[in-house]
Amino acid sequence: MPRPLLGTSADARYWLCLDCCGLCCATASQAVILLSLAAILSDLTAHGGGGVLALLNGAVFAVLGGFASASHLRAMLSDPGAVPRAAAPLARDEERARLAASAASGYRTRAKGWCHRCASYKPPRAHHDSVTNRCIVKMDHYCPWTNNAIGVRNHKFFILFIGYTFALCVHALAIVAGLTMSAPRRPARRVRRRNAYDDDEFPSGSRFEPAKLSTVAVTFAALLFGLFTACMLADQWAVLRTNVAKIDRLKGEETECASDVNEVFGGRSRGFRLDWLLPTAPRFPASVEDDIMGYRLADPRADVEAGGLDVAEDARCPEAAAEDLLLPEAGGLDDVRSRAGTGAKLGPT
Repeated sequence: MPRPLLGTSADARYWLCLDCCGLCCATASQAVILLSLAAILSDLTAHGGGGVLALLNGAVFAVLGGFASASHLRAMLSDPGAVPRAAAPLARDEERARLAASAASGYRTRAKGWCHRCASYKPPRAHHDSVTNRCIVKMDHYCPWTNNAIGVRNHKFFILFIGYTFALCVHALAIVAGLTMSAPRRPARRVRRRNAYDDDEFPSGSRFEPAKLSTVAVTFAALLFGLFTACMLADQWAVLRTNVAKIDRLKGEETECASDVNEVFGGRSRGFRLDWLLPTAPRFPASVEDDIMGYRLADPRADVEAGGLDVAEDARCPEAAAEDLLLPEAGGLDDVRSRAGTGAKLGPT
């Protein structure tokens, strides 16, 4: 069976959530950014006066809009940190592996360390997202505006998206205010009659009109999305400061990773770096990457080969999957049972 081109399954070639509502919201987000760019740049070209300030405003606004659009696309089209089918527990997580193997073998319906919907191992900080139908490492939330779950691999893009969108909204309001203040005033009708002004001296196309539809729409969108993204940035500040995602924070769970690693923007340093401003993928030190992800790969080829491990096959034979993936070094379930001291079935009797 050929691999699907788009989707969120482990077999999909390119990551894209195919949720209809999410696709509409994501398309609307891109449309607002691009239409706002066109409207503001058009007004600056026609009524900005052509000076250095107008050129500078246009250049800054175009850069902000470009980065906002690029960050949004990266947040939407990037794998947020989906747990692969070949994920296996780390050596330190023996108890979690034992519980996961118990659930995989049918002795428990649910257990910590096993996702019954994915039918695979669930790392400590992973949570199942019902929209993408995958377990996401360090999942923060599902964002309909990016049509994707926000996790360890795309959290940086989400932060950049809302940050650049906030800056874009503020700059748009400043440009509209500046054009309104500098626009030539057309005299009142009675003044024009008294002084015998000709209407041709004040043609409508030669001056900035704050009340025209495009300007009103951009102003409304800038106010609405500016307030929304400001609230989102305030909410995300705790994630940047503590490395703890929203779901884990609500559950009262703390991170177990190195305190000097920035799990949003990548790298060892918690201080600001210029690459934070670019929509590039975060990179984690190799020495702690497995700890951040919470799993190791039992068979790295399983998610890249079409003829690799089959989820349907695992579902039909969960005990074999548990023995091969969850406990490859423990000698299977029997060895785990003996080490657990039960001598029989794992789980409650």
